[in-house]
Amino acid sequence: MTQNIRLDRVLLDYNDLFVAKDYKGDGKFRFSATALIEPGSENDKKIRAAIAAEVKDVYGDKAKAFWDSIKSNEQKCSYTDGTQKAAMDDKYAQQNNKMVLRCHSKVRPTVLDRDKTPLTPADGKPYRGCFVTLLAQIYAMKKTNAGLFASFNGVQYVEKGTAFGGATAASTDEFDNLGSEEGDGTSTADDDFDLG
Repeated sequence: MTQNIRLDRVLLDYNDLFVAKDYKGDGKFRFSATALIEPGSENDKKIRAAIAAEVKDVYGDKAKAFWDSIKSNEQKCSYTDGTQKAAMDDKYAQQNNKMVLRCHSKVRPTVLDRDKTPLTPADGKPYRGCFVTLLAQIYAMKKTNAGLFASFNGVQYVEKGTAFGGATAASTDEFDNLGSEEGDGTSTADDDFDLG
C-alpha cells in the first residue's frame, strides 16, 4: 500500500521536472525531484510517519529489521541523512545537513506556479534552491528490488530561495536605460585602441 503525503514549503534540490532522464543508461527514463527536509520539522514527521506505516504494512513483524538494514543505503532507501553527502558536497554542508528525499516518476508530474498556472522550462522555475509544495508517495518493495522508495506526481512553486550554484536571472535594475537608438550604429571610439 502506498502512502500519499503533501510536503509544504520544502527546499527543492536536483530535479528533472520537465524532461525525463535515463539515469542508469538502461533505457528507463524518469522524472525526478529531490527535496531537502529539516530534521524534526512537520515535513520530516509526515515522511517518517508514512515510512513507518508503509514498512509495517509491507513487512509486518520484520519491519524494524528491514528498516535498520536499508536506512543508510541510498540505493535501497529514498529518505536518507544529508550528513552522508555533506563531506563530499559543500551545498549539503551549507544546508545544515538536512534529510534528503529523492523522488522519481515515469509519468511527467504536474508543475504549477503559485496561482496554479502550469509552468514550463522557459519560466525558469522551479529551480534548485527555491521552495515548493511536493506531492509524494512513499512505498516499500520486497523480493529482488527490496527497499523503501518515493515517487511524486506534483510540484507547486511557493517562493524564491537562494539558487544553488548562485545562478539567477539578472534584475532589470542591473542595466542602464539607454533610451532609443540614435545614429547609424557605428562608432570610432576604439579606432586607436592598441593592445601593444
